[in-house]
Amino acid sequence: MSLDSGSTDSMVGPQPRAARAGWGFLTIATLSRAYLVLVLALGACATLPMVTGLTGSIVQSGSMEPLISAGDIVLSEPMEEDTPPPLGLVVSFPAPAGSATEGTVLHRVVGANEDGSLITAGDANQSVDSSALDRTDIISQARLLIPWIGLPAFWLTTAATAPLVLWILVSAAAVVIVVLDGPANPRPPRSPRSQRRPPRSPGRKRLQRLHAAELVALGVISTLIAATVVAVPPTAVTAAFSATTIMAGNSWETAGPATQLVFTTAPSGSTGGSALPGQPVVTIRNAAGETTSSTASVTLTLTNAAGATLACTTNPVSAVAGRAAFAGCRVDRAGTYTLTASSGALPAAVSTAFTIQTGPAARIVYTTQPGSATVNAAFAAQPVLAVQDAGGNTVASTAAVTLALTSAAGATLACTTNPKSAVAGTATFAGCKISRPGSYTLTATSAGLTSAVSGTVSISSGPASRLVFTTSPSGATGGTTFGTQPVVAVRDAGGNAVAGATPITLALTTPAGATLTCAANPASNATGIVSFSGCLVDRAGTYTVTASSGTLTTAVSASFTVTVGPATKLGFTSATSTTRYNTTFDTQPQVAIQDAGGNTVVSTGAVTLRLTTAGGATLYCTTNPRSAVSGVASFSGCRIDKAGNYTLTATSGTLAAAVSGTYSVTPGPATQLAFSVNPSGASGGAAFSAQPTVLVQDAGGNTASIAVAVTLSLTTPNGATLICTANPVSAQSGVATFSGCAVNRAGSYTLRAVSGSLAAATSATFTVATGPAARLVFSAAPGTTTSGTTFATTPSVTVQDAGGNAVAASGQASLALTSAAGATLVCAANPVSASSGVRFSFTGCSIDKAGTYTLTATSGALASAVSSSFTITAGTAAKLVFIASPSGGTVNQVWGTQPSVGIQDAHGNTVSSSAGITLRLTTPGGATLTCTSNPRAASAGVATFAGCRTNRSATYTLTAASGTLTAGVSSSFTIGQ
Repeated sequence: MSLDSGSTDSMVGPQPRAARAGWGFLTIATLSRAYLVLVLALGACATLPMVTGLTGSIVQSGSMEPLISAGDIVLSEPMEEDTPPPLGLVVSFPAPAGSATEGTVLHRVVGANEDGSLITAGDANQSVDSSALDRTDIISQARLLIPWIGLPAFWLTTAATAPLVLWILVSAAAVVIVVLDGPANPRPPRSPRSQRRPPRSPGRKRLQRLHAAELVALGVISTLIAATVVAVPPTAVTAAFSATTIMAGNSWETAGPATQLVFTTAPSGSTGGSALPGQPVVTIRNAAGETTSSTASVTLTLTNAAGATLACTTNPVSAVAGRAAFAGCRVDRAGTYTLTASSGALPAAVSTAFTIQTGPAARIVYTTQPGSATVNAAFAAQPVLAVQDAGGNTVASTAAVTLALTSAAGATLACTTNPKSAVAGTATFAGCKISRPGSYTLTATSAGLTSAVSGTVSISSGPASRLVFTTSPSGATGGTTFGTQPVVAVRDAGGNAVAGATPITLALTTPAGATLTCAANPASNATGIVSFSGCLVDRAGTYTVTASSGTLTTAVSASFTVTVGPATKLGFTSATSTTRYNTTFDTQPQVAIQDAGGNTVVSTGAVTLRLTTAGGATLYCTTNPRSAVSGVASFSGCRIDKAGNYTLTATSGTLAAAVSGTYSVTPGPATQLAFSVNPSGASGGAAFSAQPTVLVQDAGGNTASIAVAVTLSLTTPNGATLICTANPVSAQSGVATFSGCAVNRAGSYTLRAVSGSLAAATSATFTVATGPAARLVFSAAPGTTTSGTTFATTPSVTVQDAGGNAVAASGQASLALTSAAGATLVCAANPVSASSGVRFSFTGCSIDKAGTYTLTATSGALASAVSSSFTITAGTAAKLVFIASPSGGTVNQVWGTQPSVGIQDAHGNTVSSSAGITLRLTTPGGATLTCTSNPRAASAGVATFAGCRTNRSATYTLTAASGTLTAGVSSSFTIGQ
């Protein structure tokens, strides 16, 4: 209403909304409207798409979380049969057989097997579903997900009363709040006449304020609640299925854990080796007797095999939905059996008994194999055959069984009776034998039955008795192989060839100095027939060959003649001898012209001698070459001018040369020394790369095999020193070998070798060069000086090689106290660089503490150097220092620790002085210091006081004074009452 207006249209009196004014109720009313709008929207989304042909399902488990939760509505579209497998998409299909609860599964297709079946799994499950899905079993493919709207029906079907009642109360409250709130903007009266209308009842006014849209919402919500309850009864909900799940709320979890195995289909009887008509099926169940969804492996065995064998197409078999169905199972032996099923730790299950009977005759089988024998002798073991069914059970049959050689190869099989009629299914043969040696198998046949082949039967000849030459050797020339090589066979008493690796040896029946040689002798062959090869006789003559082998009767070949052949080689016919060098051999060499067998051939050919390996020696003979007489060349006056071991080689045109035995030529008496190895140059102090070797020789230069001591020395030392590992060295067999020899100084040298009265030897000249830098050496060491004072002699260090030769210095060197003992070395520069490439000089060096020291110089990898020792003395007295401070005590009582004062130089070294030292209280404060003697004369620079005390209690320090020396102050101490 306007304050300055006289209008009569202003509203007066109480307003209808006054009782519900305020932000709190407005907020609740707004939230209630939003909630109702949300429910309306979700309900519309869930129902309107069904008009287009989609079907709705309310999810009953959490196996597809987090994408799809229990209470969500999934809208699905039917799939055409020719639609490709929807890999990666969510589909619905019937729960597989053996599931704990029947219904429809809503899972994702995660893969495909080789046979075209599909692999499905719940998004929240740890493993894929236990049963493969056939493409034709897919009902529909999920298209839309409407969350939450199906929760009331889910609560109703799962008997979740609390959340269902709570939801109904919340929804009803929201409706009531909206009803009470009324229209958000009530219309004002149209005219003043409205004020004169008779008042209406409060309930009627509220009804007038209901908004039309809100009434529609109430109706829709009520309809949706009724529809969800009626349209989705508890037995028709969509479920999610898996053999294993991690969701506790999954209503399709399989039966409890497996506890037992049960034969749900028992095996039935059959004949041996034939498949059982009723194949066994084993079910894995829980404690309640419910079939589990296990995929465990189940194994079948015969409970009591008694020699029988169980065979199945697959064993063990992996269960499918808790059911292991076996196929192709059969037992070979007749009898009554039970099967035992086992699977891991589960108790085994035993089937009912079933009987395997003997089947019809199907085959022949050897129950006794024929044994080996000799020719025309009955087998050691005669063959026995059985008529059997398919499982190997003997069938009571009288069928006739015939034996024959599988491959006769000219041999004949004979038996007492053949064919042989079976008795009670067994045919036992007798007297069977084979006419020829060899390896055979026997084939048994019987009309209508599968034949059988025996193992190998070995027929051997009779025992070996004698040897026979089947081929005798033919003649040849000496040393050449026979034109026809001998062949020897092993025979039994009846003349049959006897197989076996019997070794046979050939020999000349009457050698007469000749030798028979073959490529292999003795020789053998597994067939018993030995063909020798490479056989020859060296000497001319007429011979026969005898063949022998153990106790067998020997054989003698036909005779053959060996004649002298053409000249082919030379041969020494005289023995070798030993002599001294340059002396005629005691036995002169003779050389014969021979054929290949070593027979002398009449010839006048010229023969030449030479040293096979001269080694610097020379062979002298009266005549060389020498013409043969009747095929023999006899030499004379032959000698060798140098000691050693030699052989002679004889040659003559194209004939094969001959080599003599060894001639030993000994040296004469030792007369001189000679260097066989001269030293080679090296660097100073380093061992020669070639160490010297000295020989003891005779006058002709031959090494005399004697043991004498040989000494080496520098011919002209010039200050150098020769060092060897051992010097002198004892010669071994006339050879003195030195090692580790080195010369320290650079220069050119020769070595002189001496040994008693033998003529000395001088080596060739060799050069020793300056070697690489190896070590440091002090060229100048500091002398004695006082502490803190620069050394009078500046320390200098030079660089040398291993032999002590000066080497140009480079880089830097450092100087340090070898044993510091608390002292400090100070130099103007440390480390220092080489001075003009000659040495390292350290200037301005001093040491603060008195004592005796050495200095150590270092430079990189060079060997360090240590100086000679030197002494640092104390300087002039400069100050006083309390060596021991008083410990304090009580008034007028002598202190437990008496003061001791030292006289020191500026660097803290005690100066050996006897100066008097006076003590006083630094700040007396009225107190008096009393000591037995004060001042007190120092002894060796230390004044030790006695009997010191004070007459008043306080905390003090003492001051020590002596002439112009800097006073010393003790640490503080306290005097008590």
